[in-house]
Amino acid sequence: MNAAARALWPTSDPPRTSPVMVKITFFHNEAPLDVDNMIKPIQDALIGIVYDDDKRVHDVTSSVRDLAGAFRLSGLTAALAEGFLSQGPFVHIRVEEPPNTEVLP
Repeated sequence: MNAAARALWPTSDPPRTSPVMVKITFFHNEAPLDVDNMIKPIQDALIGIVYDDDKRVHDVTSSVRDLAGAFRLSGLTAALAEGFLSQGPFVHIRVEEPPNTEVLP
């Protein structure tokens, strides 16, 4: 996973030192992972590439989706398109600015 992150994260972007939100979606064929068991290994694999320490992760969403499902796509990224074209299970990870912490859900 670390090698995949290095290959896809722009080398011109140094690891973040400010808070981030990580969105993880596992697209599967038949054997979904437990949604909570995949978070920590992914966060750890991104240390030194996307952020300097996983304490920078202030918000996380994690989902599993069956590839046999119907999807409506909005803002399709190259990484997400590549995952769907692979026709096999894949993980899509998105790193964003965290939401405003002054606004409670």
